[in-house]
Amino acid sequence: AWYSISGGRQDYMNYFHNCREVTLEISNVKLLPASQFSDFWEYNYRSFLNYFEQALYGLNGSISDSESGEPIAAAVFIEEHDMDNSWVSSNPINGHYYRPLFEGFYDITFSATGYQTKTYSQVNIINREVTTLDVELVYTGSGIQDINTSGLFQLGPNPNNGRIYLSYLDQQSINCEIRILNVAGELIENVKQDFSKVSRTMVIDLNEQSSGIYFISITSESFSLSEKIIVR
Repeated sequence: AWYSISGGRQDYMNYFHNCREVTLEISNVKLLPASQFSDFWEYNYRSFLNYFEQALYGLNGSISDSESGEPIAAAVFIEEHDMDNSWVSSNPINGHYYRPLFEGFYDITFSATGYQTKTYSQVNIINREVTTLDVELVYTGSGIQDINTSGLFQLGPNPNNGRIYLSYLDQQSINCEIRILNVAGELIENVKQDFSKVSRTMVIDLNEQSSGIYFISITSESFSLSEKIIVR
């Protein structure tokens, strides 16, 4: 009610890093005198602790490889609910994820590049309680590399507004199969592409698709690459 900010750190972290960053204003004086810090801590610390506790309610768990048990960095997407990059991701170090949700029943999809997507239907969320859902994903993409780190291709912009450019960076001509899939693993587009010295960039048009996470895979006789695409 005091002011609005567009394009600040909060917008950036929430949109591009899929977190829940907030700013709490505790005074209508921007720079409090140091002598008042102890008083303001006393005024607010109980509310801070209760607010922190809310972050642990809702849905949480860990996501791991079904064979090795190693943690996976995966997207946690609430069907018919998430939009505009509002899904969360698991921590690649330990596989943990946290998703505050209001009470209700939700269909929840877990997806990661190189793994079979898994959806759980009608997961029950209760206010001020924790629903734990640990997920094991089956690895299906043996030998798959990240497109942007392969040295062969560059993909961008990502996130995008439905129009993506895929550029082949090597000098040798090559024939590839380009496949676009949604988070449910459904095939959206499948094209054969001849990357030559003359034509080394193709346009991928997803303007008719809804916003969300998609996956692009590129395969040839000698390699297989994949990347996550985020459509705004």
